[in-house]
Amino acid sequence: MNDTPRSRLLLLELVCDLILFVLCAVVCVALLVQARGMSRRSTELTQAVYLAQEAAEQFQSTGEWPRRYFDAHWNEVDGVPYTYVLVTSDKNVPLSDRPDAAMETVEVSIYSTVRGNDLNYALMVSRPREVASHG
Repeated sequence: MNDTPRSRLLLLELVCDLILFVLCAVVCVALLVQARGMSRRSTELTQAVYLAQEAAEQFQSTGEWPRRYFDAHWNEVDGVPYTYVLVTSDKNVPLSDRPDAAMETVEVSIYSTVRGNDLNYALMVSRPREVASHG
């Protein structure tokens, strides 16, 4: 009959260990969920930077203003429905009063429809404005 207090202490110790284990598991799961979200956002940003740089190079070499649509896996699609959109917008900045000294400047932006048309990345790019020759 002397074993009853020891068994109660053992049971109390096991319950405390179980509670501690559950708390540790909850913290670990929360950290893993947060890490996965950060990884997803990082991948999204990396892809947005890559596509914005590609569009900027296209603008600098050809003067074309691309507008492209992508699905959730960054595959290019023709239009709706889309998850990401790459747009360019006019940001002309005159360098002086002379019209032939102006730079043609655009902003290349990647927006995500996942978080309500949230801006993922924006890049300003300039190129000399083509001047008509007077001759």
